[in-house]
Amino acid sequence: VAEIPVRVGDQVKAGAVLVKLACTDYQIEHEKLKAERQTVQAKLVLAQWHLKQSELLVGQRTLPVEKAQERRAELAVLKGELNAHALKIKAAERQLAACSIKAPFAGIVTERNIAVGQLVANGTQVVKLLDFSRTEVSAQVSSHDIVALQGAGGLSFDHDGKRYPLTLRAILPAIQSQTGSQEVRLDFKASPARPGATGRLVWQDKVQHIATELLVKRGEHLGVFTVNGDSAHFHPLPDAQNGRPAVINLPPDTPIIVSGQYSLNDGSKVKVKNLGLKNAATKEITKP
Repeated sequence: VAEIPVRVGDQVKAGAVLVKLACTDYQIEHEKLKAERQTVQAKLVLAQWHLKQSELLVGQRTLPVEKAQERRAELAVLKGELNAHALKIKAAERQLAACSIKAPFAGIVTERNIAVGQLVANGTQVVKLLDFSRTEVSAQVSSHDIVALQGAGGLSFDHDGKRYPLTLRAILPAIQSQTGSQEVRLDFKASPARPGATGRLVWQDKVQHIATELLVKRGEHLGVFTVNGDSAHFHPLPDAQNGRPAVINLPPDTPIIVSGQYSLNDGSKVKVKNLGLKNAATKEITKP
């Protein structure tokens, strides 16, 4: 390593030099190949002249045809050598170009993994560059929620009290065996969050849900208690899961028991305690 023009925290453009390597041997080899090419070119010019003279003498019947054929063969050999040198020079130029390690994209230098004077080999990580131009969100979403996510509106990433609107870009088909989730990738609609930020993926589901704290378990089923006259009725929700809001297909004005529901059974007598709220679904239900 001859020089490291960048430091951690520097913002660089695509093509900017990140590291310069000492390449004196490659430069010498490149110059040597160029000199050899000049030699071959000079021989090629002379061979072309010899061929021209030979063809002239053959036409005058003062030189055997075989001699002209030999001149053509010599010329073909020299052309092949010249092409071979051109390829060798290209290979040497590639080696010289590799002596300047350049940024493949615009980004911010986050690490310098080498020092001036250090020997490096092919594959050695020299600089870590963070691409901030294509920031995206990666999230793990339950496979049961993938369909809802695809049809949802108001996708956003919540971080540090700020909401960033998103668009769904891709859903990876593989399901994680341990968590039952799938990875999704989302793009920012406007200014992105800082790379490395963690937060919540939030969306508005078009299907009606009920909060997890209102769910109760009776038998093998999770569900909610509704009011039927002066009795409590247990309504099971087949797709409900512990700790997750559940899809509910009841009419929006259905009165749901929100207090004391954990001690109820199907058919328990209840009475409504009116809290002065307009929405019947928010009335408190108590046992008599």
